[in-house]
Amino acid sequence: MDQAPSWFGGFVVVAIIIGIVGLIVRVQLARRFAREAGIDEDEATAAAVFGTGAVTATYLASSAARQRSHPHAATDAGHIIADLSGGTASAPSSATPPRSAAERLRELEQLRQDELITAAEYDTRRQSILNDI
Repeated sequence: MDQAPSWFGGFVVVAIIIGIVGLIVRVQLARRFAREAGIDEDEATAAAVFGTGAVTATYLASSAARQRSHPHAATDAGHIIADLSGGTASAPSSATPPRSAAERLRELEQLRQDELITAAEYDTRRQSILNDI
């Protein structure tokens, strides 16, 4: 019976350690971003462990929450979104009129249908939009 080379076992151990460390980092980032965005940290953790793009989604949500809480602060969120999508970044326009509640609700519904947000996040954001009316 052939034996695997002695370095193969070491390689497997290193690969497992890297995978575990990567998972821990993703979970910690998702929880921190979820906390900043007011999203349920446990749901963000589940999404980070079982889903793809959870850290990106919670980061973008926390950036949006930060921008809402400090609307006059300079932000570079447009560049981050463009970098993640592979597109080119454009400067945010300050002349853009605010979106109507109906537009925001439609967009929120689309995010829920695409399973990019949880039902709890949908309910929270929907109530927030309705409270702004």
